[in-house]
Amino acid sequence: MRITLIAETIWQDIRNGVRVLQKSTGFALAVVLTLGLGIGLNAAIFSMVSGILLREPPVKNPERIAIATLRNLDDGSERNPASALEFSAWRQQGHFFEEVAAAAYDDVTMTGGREPERVTTARVTPNYFDLLGVSARVGRTFVPATDEGILQTEAVVSYDLWRNRFGGDPRIIGKGIVLAGKTYTVIGVMPEDFNYVFAPCKVWIPASFVAESAHPDERDIRNLNVFVRLKNGVSLRQAEIEASLIVQRLAQNNPADKNWVPALIELRKMLVEPNTRTAILCLMGVVGVVLMIACANVTGLFLSHSASRQNEFAVRVALGASRTRLVQQVLLEGLLLALSGCGLGLLACLWCVKLLRARLTFAMQAPWLAARIEVNRDVLLFALAVACFTVLLFALLPALRSSRPDLHTALKEGARTASPSGSRNRMRSTIVIGQVALAVVLMASTETLVQLVIKELHTPLGFDPRHVLVVNVSLDAPNYTDPTKQSAFFSNAIERIQSLPGVYAVGLTQELPESYPSRIGFEIEGQPSASRSEERPLAGAYFVSSDYFEAMKVPLLKGRSFSLSDRSNAANVIIVNETFAKRCRPNEDVIGKFVRTYATSNSVPISHQIVGVVGDVIDRVGQNDKVPQIYTPFPQNPLNAMIIAIRASGNPMALAPTVRQSIWAIDKDQPIGTIETLTGVIERKGASDRLLGGLLGSFTVLALGLAAMGIYGVVSYLATQRTREVGLRMALGAHQGSVFVLVVGKGVLLAAIGTALGFLLALPILRIVVNAQADSWLWSLFILVMGCIFVVGLGLLAGFVPARRATRVDPMVALRHE
Repeated sequence: MRITLIAETIWQDIRNGVRVLQKSTGFALAVVLTLGLGIGLNAAIFSMVSGILLREPPVKNPERIAIATLRNLDDGSERNPASALEFSAWRQQGHFFEEVAAAAYDDVTMTGGREPERVTTARVTPNYFDLLGVSARVGRTFVPATDEGILQTEAVVSYDLWRNRFGGDPRIIGKGIVLAGKTYTVIGVMPEDFNYVFAPCKVWIPASFVAESAHPDERDIRNLNVFVRLKNGVSLRQAEIEASLIVQRLAQNNPADKNWVPALIELRKMLVEPNTRTAILCLMGVVGVVLMIACANVTGLFLSHSASRQNEFAVRVALGASRTRLVQQVLLEGLLLALSGCGLGLLACLWCVKLLRARLTFAMQAPWLAARIEVNRDVLLFALAVACFTVLLFALLPALRSSRPDLHTALKEGARTASPSGSRNRMRSTIVIGQVALAVVLMASTETLVQLVIKELHTPLGFDPRHVLVVNVSLDAPNYTDPTKQSAFFSNAIERIQSLPGVYAVGLTQELPESYPSRIGFEIEGQPSASRSEERPLAGAYFVSSDYFEAMKVPLLKGRSFSLSDRSNAANVIIVNETFAKRCRPNEDVIGKFVRTYATSNSVPISHQIVGVVGDVIDRVGQNDKVPQIYTPFPQNPLNAMIIAIRASGNPMALAPTVRQSIWAIDKDQPIGTIETLTGVIERKGASDRLLGGLLGSFTVLALGLAAMGIYGVVSYLATQRTREVGLRMALGAHQGSVFVLVVGKGVLLAAIGTALGFLLALPILRIVVNAQADSWLWSLFILVMGCIFVVGLGLLAGFVPARRATRVDPMVALRHE
């Protein structure tokens, strides 16, 4: 009977709440729209958290699988691969490891059947798939007990390669594929979701790494990704301590293992880059602040709405309603609005997820990340939980205050228009001040990244990316190990492509601008040498052909460009950028001067003569300062992987088919990498920063808008409640200007107090963010001050409409207001 009675009262309150909300459609719509916006944003960002950070890898018992990496105590680098010697020691001596496997990744050429293709392969130990606990979709994986001679000719392919190159043919099992000139027999096809377990691999081939661990020249090469499966009951920390002890024992006889400390990282954490994890968590925190501001807005609306119902609540109490019943009534009304807002928010979430998935196309793993963002059961449950939580945030306080009405005041004649208490008005003002303070703190937290994005969009590139086609070519290692063959291939390719119709200029480079080229140490001959290698100045190193500057439209300021005579048997020459010339020889002409370069800190220096000076180009995304740059002629330092830059007279992509045919005319088995426009490459380089900056900026603007709405609501409500006071003032001779200042001053005061509080809270946050970004503290402080002035201006604007309405009140109507 008690349960039935409770159910009946709840049902009565729900029906009554629906009738009340139907009578206050404006109030209900405002609450539903505000909550729908806040819940929708939170659900959309949570879909990224759920799909990327919380989803378990598609392996068996992933909580027991870790990646064994090493940290270098000398240079502070982390997540370094292991050597074959360390892998063998962990596999033989690791008592806490149930199983240990290793993988080494490399890009090789696949030929036969269709056009040659560059694919990422993984040489893995035969127990690799057994450790992960993953079976093949078609066929089987490696069997460790198989004869080693037979095992070395087997291969397992990825689902993407099977579908795209072989058309999903189920009869592929037993057929041969050619990798780097060697034939392997396909024995299995992996499931679709296994592609990115650790790297975007296309083919797995078996390897033992025993020979590498025994050979003195190869056992210390760090190129192995070691996977370990922990035994039951063994913690990650215990296994890490044991791995450290094993490495310490190795260091006693092997100097290469000194100052290396193992670190075991969970497989799930290893799949996501730390920067990606930080960005997603940052977005989640920002939309959480937006939700709090939205709830503060709704709280103000509820307080105003409950104030107009004091007569109703007083009658209920007079007729015997308990305080619990009144609180239940208001909370259920809030729950109805929250669930309605949740439904609207899920629609907004679907749209936001679609937008996010469309924008995640700027990196190799971005499409994989985008595919994991979806509105699933976890997102629905999260949205419902947020909806219920928001009820406590915005409805509990109004419910508690409405449940204790003043019967003497509320039931007397005319109480329906009585002014609210001062404490209730102070509460609304406090809520608005908190909204503004949160918005200012949010603005301070995101402004540095938004500045970085704006600066990135307006940074001079130093070259013209328009009408340029870039082609990535990596020569097959077995056929092009000789530098002479490498140089001959690319020289031949340049000649053939240059003769194509519509081609203006063709150049070679090992790195495109904004790709952060490797740094090399240098010294100016005739100047004092650095006492230590760490003190040598660094410059960005580019290896380019003679026509590179013409193809990229990099201006030649002094001297000459490279010529065909700058070959391997000629004198070593370089071209430097303008910043190099100004810093190293500020008052002298650098043409003809000699420079010593160091490929590594301990390498033998090579002397070069400066023959030209070119303009500065940006060499990394978000670059704040100019850096010295050194250009070396490609024939004097040939490489097997280069980028061909082709400047076209028209649409560059129209040249793609003929460029492919020109390269295959030299070597029909040479794979060709990506072919795309340089403008597309440049846009993709900073796309992640622009996406994050755009989202943070949009959320901050939304938070400021919600804060302005809160100011408007409070000022408008107070102006309505003071209608009689305004009528009396105007009847006694007050001017419209003074009434306008009286009303609008309330909004400015709330905005000013909230801004001051937010400014004090934002100062330490701004300091931390600025230090992390190595940006200017004074400039960021100036931007914050200007933002605070803007927020106060929003308060002035929010109070403008209620103030204008108040100045147009007819004194006679106002005096009859009661």
